Amino acid sequence: MAFDDYDYPRVAVLVLLVAVNLALVGAMTTSSAAYGPYNGEWDGADTLRTSASESAEVDLATTTDRYGELSAGESLAVVLAPSEPTDGEAAQVQSFVSRGGTLVVAGESPNATDPYLDAVGSSVRVNGTQLRDDQNNYRGPQLPVANNVSDHNLTEGVESVTLNDGTALEPSDAPSFNESDVTPLINSSTVAYLDSNGNETYDTGEPFGSLPVATVEPEGEGHIVAVSDPSAFTNAMLDREGNQAFLAALLDGREHVLLDYSQHSSLPPLVYALITVRTNAPLQLLVSVLAFGAFGTYVNRGRLFAAAESALGRDGDEFDIDDITLDEAAVKALIEDRHPDWDEEYADRVTEAIIRQREGPRNDD
Repeated sequence: MAFDDYDYPRVAVLVLLVAVNLALVGAMTTSSAAYGPYNGEWDGADTLRTSASESAEVDLATTTDRYGELSAGESLAVVLAPSEPTDGEAAQVQSFVSRGGTLVVAGESPNATDPYLDAVGSSVRVNGTQLRDDQNNYRGPQLPVANNVSDHNLTEGVESVTLNDGTALEPSDAPSFNESDVTPLINSSTVAYLDSNGNETYDTGEPFGSLPVATVEPEGEGHIVAVSDPSAFTNAMLDREGNQAFLAALLDGREHVLLDYSQHSSLPPLVYALITVRTNAPLQLLVSVLAFGAFGTYVNRGRLFAAAESALGRDGDEFDIDDITLDEAAVKALIEDRHPDWDEEYADRVTEAIIRQREGPRNDD
């Protein structure tokens, strides 16, 4: 086919349709929501999801029902930026932890995170004031590098963790963690401070020194890990070597990792639909019936079309394409529409040739 023979309007429409469909597929399988497991931007958790899937089976939970289905002793659950759960949700999470599961709760807002921590049985609370460090930081004091790391299996191989506008953790029922069952895993450097008045500099009286940013406490047969900044597990911050190491230590030895999105609409529509079908037996049955029905229709399409023609009073054997007639004006209009670049004289000759070709066999009879 010569280059000039292409029908450029049709090609353009085809390219547009392909582009639109690719865009729709992308929109259905990705998400721009913060902490979303299919969000590849800096504030997404795509790296968290893919890193976990390298060593464990990953579940994206849209309800807390999934907690009761896991083998708790081999599982890690991660909740980023939570809010207060319902009593039923809290009971399911508590049961998971008490059976031996490890729950990681990362949040920086006390109004949202503290009710969740309290509901699931944790005695740790979030301070909420921005933690800053003028000496040990990444790109600025608002991204402090917490480098006081305790010797613990959950911090094996960890030398530091970088926070992004994070805060500090504090006990709810004791003057300090030294008088509780809570073990600080990672503390800020000795020169970090909580910027209570928000003036971006240290002032006398503001909390100062090595402040906890990650803790662990026993609960039943399991453990609750609190982290003072959910951003520590975002794509951008997991580029930091220390944050990667902390995630690796949390994942070590886990067979199942549950990423809890029961409180967030962070999943792409297609992923959400697939999870909904997978966890809903009646819906699985409906989808199966529809799929088998569609397959049966495709396999028997010939007989179905023949039956439809019969029902409409049409006999395919009696149909002759030569019965369709086009007058000269119709043929010429069609040619002008398909080939607007042809001059009128050439278009007339082609029109006459088409008419003669269609009328020829009939004249021979």
